[in-house]
Amino acid sequence: MKPSRILIAFLLAVHFVHVGAADEAAEDERMLGHLLSLARIFARVTADSADADATRRGIDAILSGSNAQANRAASGLLELIGADLPAGARDALTAIGRDLAVVARREQARNLGAPAADGTERALRARRDLTSIGLSYHDQVQFLDAVRRGDRLAVQLYVEGRGVRLAERDASGRTAIDLARAAGDDQMVAILLRGE
Repeated sequence: MKPSRILIAFLLAVHFVHVGAADEAAEDERMLGHLLSLARIFARVTADSADADATRRGIDAILSGSNAQANRAASGLLELIGADLPAGARDALTAIGRDLAVVARREQARNLGAPAADGTERALRARRDLTSIGLSYHDQVQFLDAVRRGDRLAVQLYVEGRGVRLAERDASGRTAIDLARAAGDDQMVAILLRGE
């Protein structure tokens, strides 16, 4: 069994043991809500990532504790699971969870291929990718047009390619972030903020 599946199986086993002992349906519903929140966060990171490197960074942020939303869901889940456990058992459960997160991070890195390319390699790859779809990595007008049309993939490549100025203003005085915010595109804003 792969380590990431072990982590999932462990959490589900603990959940069902606890549910069998629980007296209140509300507690079960909260626990299910936390589990679903974690699953949704992992699914969203994978679905929204433009490539394997972006997926790796997103999942790594979750597993390393850098994703506040995932932290809240995991904390709520552990709090509910550990509510009826003695303090020593709660500490042991937390330690096991940390160890399994480390194993899951290693497995995730193995599944997604080679280690992430350094910044220069990523920039060169992004520039080649932009060129292959008929865009110029240093063309500010094409970059802002991609933001306006909501082309997240192209904008991600522009950010990684490091050939445009993200804070430069268009003829109406708006930056790329201003354009994304005006369109209500939070994912685009996040891509642009990561590039600053």
